[in-house]
Amino acid sequence: MSVEQFLNNVLKEYEHLTFEAWLSKIRYRGLEHKYDWQLQALKYFYPVKIARVKSSVFIPDPVLSVDDNKQQQLEFEWYKQQKLERLKDKLAAVLKEIELRNEGLVKRQPIGTTYYLDFDGATGNLTGTWTFTNGSTTVSGSGGSATSELSVGDYVRVSNGTEWYKVTSVTDDNHFEITPAFQQTTVTDDADSTKYNNYDGTSTSTPFVHLNQFTTDTARSPGDILKVRANQTHLYAGIDILFDEDGNADNRIEIRGCSSTDDPWGDGSDVKPIIGFSDTEHQFFLSHDSFWKFTRLECIESSDTYGILQLDYSHNTVIDSCVFRDASNRAIYSVVSGNILIENSSFYSNINHHFRVVTSSFQCINCAFDGGTATTDYGIFISGAIGELIDCTFGSSSVHDSGDIYFYQPSRIYARNCSFAGSIVFYFEAKDSLLRSEDHNQTKGAHRTFYYNGIIEKDTSVVRSGGASSSAKMIPNSNCGLYYLLTIADDFCSGDFKLWLPAEEKTVTIYIRTFGFTSLPTVDELYIEASYLDEATGGHRATVQSTQTVSANDTWTPFSVTFTPSQEGWAYVTVYLKKYESNSGVYVDIKPVIS
Repeated sequence: MSVEQFLNNVLKEYEHLTFEAWLSKIRYRGLEHKYDWQLQALKYFYPVKIARVKSSVFIPDPVLSVDDNKQQQLEFEWYKQQKLERLKDKLAAVLKEIELRNEGLVKRQPIGTTYYLDFDGATGNLTGTWTFTNGSTTVSGSGGSATSELSVGDYVRVSNGTEWYKVTSVTDDNHFEITPAFQQTTVTDDADSTKYNNYDGTSTSTPFVHLNQFTTDTARSPGDILKVRANQTHLYAGIDILFDEDGNADNRIEIRGCSSTDDPWGDGSDVKPIIGFSDTEHQFFLSHDSFWKFTRLECIESSDTYGILQLDYSHNTVIDSCVFRDASNRAIYSVVSGNILIENSSFYSNINHHFRVVTSSFQCINCAFDGGTATTDYGIFISGAIGELIDCTFGSSSVHDSGDIYFYQPSRIYARNCSFAGSIVFYFEAKDSLLRSEDHNQTKGAHRTFYYNGIIEKDTSVVRSGGASSSAKMIPNSNCGLYYLLTIADDFCSGDFKLWLPAEEKTVTIYIRTFGFTSLPTVDELYIEASYLDEATGGHRATVQSTQTVSANDTWTPFSVTFTPSQEGWAYVTVYLKKYESNSGVYVDIKPVIS
């Protein structure tokens, strides 16, 4: 089916709508504010997004039980279907708005990209007395005028309410339906005091009051910004914050908490707005939604299995200057999401882990991960993923219960100038994982690599006279052995040392010194091996292994290999340790001797 055929079929599904119904739908989706070029972009964006969401599949979490995964799969399919319906509805509204503009039936004044969120931004008070019943979606009134004052898509809240609710239908003057069901104890408002909002979010005097007005109800375009008023609390005890559109490589879509330097209301406050989920199973949920940015938000108190913020196939997300705290499970959960950037943010009191990252890539810059009062088990829980940590701290204010980083399945983290107060933990399935830490514990020149079977660290206290100014200290653990060897660089292709050699006989010597062994390593448990080009053309290689052994601890011993490359090129030399004893290890002089 061609794109044009698909677009025509979508419109046909809505051909029963009247002109007034179309205008209402277009207004609800916020399309009257879009420029023509934005509408054209959305016209071709939605079919691609619909196809991508349709093809998405649920990925089980190996940590969860079978029953929990089944439940999560049911939720996944439900969210998927709801999202597809929203995307189709938005596409139909876009197509109709383009048609109405082309026919000259509407005149618009596009406004650009900035929107506003203010919890107290009520349009006015509903006429009459209204009762909101705990756990019910039906609101009943007396002396009301709901049919003239409310429309589907407006938001309401009781006069002392902590949460806004979307109107889903208006039954008559004294009855209307809301979503989600009312979360507070039953309340009957005084006459003419129930708040309602039908604003379009385009100014501080006509703001949105609910995040879903920006992320779900209205159509978003790359570059859109929602400014959230400082020093306010927004609670969502019964509903998720759902996302539909994407930004692009040059223009993210942003939710930005205001400050004294970015303060369209003139409050002069630097207190981050709070987005809370009241310890319920609700969250921010991005599924196939890329190029979003979250700035200066304090995100709290979700009991959802997948955390306060879930990123599901959602790439290029930026989280800047945010706080994530007091989640019953996790703060952020990422699955199959690439290029996540978290910077200048802090995490604490999230019970299981702050950041669970699965089959994703990420970078954290200047972030603080702490246990908090309700101590977090692990800072980062990583599975089949790759990440970078720069200028981050783990447990500096309060330690994590079980460790700073937990490797569950093969993953790699590269850190620079980060401090770790707790342990680095490797699950038995994480055998190919590593944490490479430059300037470890924020000490210049202190380099350390953590492997499943040991630690390699830079050591300046034990050095060879005439050798390098530092040694590589190899500290095996009980996982190290004949069939799971420890090397310095963990580089299968280039080895520990990369040497450019001519096509002539050479001897390469590496000096090694053991410590702590009661039974010294044999020739098969500690040796060096060289890989060199052994044919005049091409890239074929041969290897040669040393035959020396150490005769005593704490003595530098030369380990040598002699070989003749058949052509000039790189020779790779690797030190192999295949033996473990408690409190033992090896120092390696990192200055090879070539003769």
